[in-house]
Amino acid sequence: MKRRSKTRRRQSSAVMTVAVLAGFANIAIAEPAQAAPKTPRFRAPVDAYQPYVGQTTCDPTAKPGVVAFKDMVLAAYPGTGNSGISRDCASGGQSEHKEGRAWDWSVSSFTQRHLADDMLNWLLATDAQGNQHALARRLGIMYIIWDARMWRAYNPGAGWQPYSCSGVTDCHQDHVHFSFGWPGANQQTTWWTSGDPIGKSTVGFYRPSDASFHLTNGHDGTSEHTFTFGPANMVPIAGDWDGDGKTTVGFYRPADGSFHLKNSHAGGASDVSFVYGPPNMVPIAGDWNNDGKTTVGFYRPSDGSFHLTDGHDGTSEHSFVYGPANMKPIAGDWNNDGKTTVGFYRPSDGSFHLTDGHDGTSEASFVYGPANMVPIAGDWNADGKTTVGFYRPSDGSFHLTDGHDGTTETSFVYGPPNMRPIAGDWNNA
Repeated sequence: MKRRSKTRRRQSSAVMTVAVLAGFANIAIAEPAQAAPKTPRFRAPVDAYQPYVGQTTCDPTAKPGVVAFKDMVLAAYPGTGNSGISRDCASGGQSEHKEGRAWDWSVSSFTQRHLADDMLNWLLATDAQGNQHALARRLGIMYIIWDARMWRAYNPGAGWQPYSCSGVTDCHQDHVHFSFGWPGANQQTTWWTSGDPIGKSTVGFYRPSDASFHLTNGHDGTSEHTFTFGPANMVPIAGDWDGDGKTTVGFYRPADGSFHLKNSHAGGASDVSFVYGPPNMVPIAGDWNNDGKTTVGFYRPSDGSFHLTDGHDGTSEHSFVYGPANMKPIAGDWNNDGKTTVGFYRPSDGSFHLTDGHDGTSEASFVYGPANMVPIAGDWNADGKTTVGFYRPSDGSFHLTDGHDGTTETSFVYGPPNMRPIAGDWNNA
């Protein structure tokens, strides 16, 4: 694409989250597909805006930051396409394509506008520290052209400005053009140098006899957090209730169908309490709508139905039957689309059945571990995708897999036998 002049801006963001448990175990985690890419946590201050540095040489080899950005966007937005990074130096006028530092993302302003808007909102959002256009700056983007408008990092205050053009392609109505400064193109900006992995799940256990929670930040059986919350003999749950990136705990009281949630690793009063559903259900938790916050749900064993709420108000946004009655429910972001969905574990044969939607269709089914274990789920390797595990009550051991293939990557003992397992990213790391 040729560079012209003028500008734009927007807002929105996606966070990954974690959640979990049901009855005797269930966990979850979440974050984006058809939703913006996952946002790392950053140790360094945000980058300065990229100045305009136009193409001056002929070196069309695709630069690593541009290739990685392309791959990230295409993974997040299936159904969109790649119109190329490199361009022959003899073709047309000045263009960062000729230096391998521009990319054209194939997406239609007529039929896929919502996808482009979602992506651009994410790039140009103000972050939690008040930095405008934070991710565009961290990625080193110099300018963007889309639908006859242009946003320039070297004049961000002007916002999106008109772009003089004629025709669908020239007006960038069938693609978005991204040009990068050299630091972003060469992966020298903080997106590449200072981003922490998106939350790794570890495990914990709840001791029913004294209502104590014990949480570990590793797979080594050492407790980093121990505290009592709520009365004895409740059902533990866990999730990122306030959207701060850290999983904390809660409990479900079967006698009255009430949920009690805590936003810190401490005892005392609940931060949120509410009733959702009838008594004696099996609680689960997840980010059902990809808003960055975990909410709860319940599973009704008698009919195999799931009921999920997007708030703390006791209203169901999703209700559906998945699997036979009397299974053990779990929840997670099985396909890395940012949205938590459910699954079930069949104790009689040790099989897991996972769905990527709220429609009762299994996308993955496999056996992992022996029969009659306690299922758990989490993102054990911080790749953004929830996988499963099992807890063996007889010896207090955890067994975790990073895929849907029944292979154990991690096994360890944590806590005494016959506890109730939970999982989450307790330290936001």
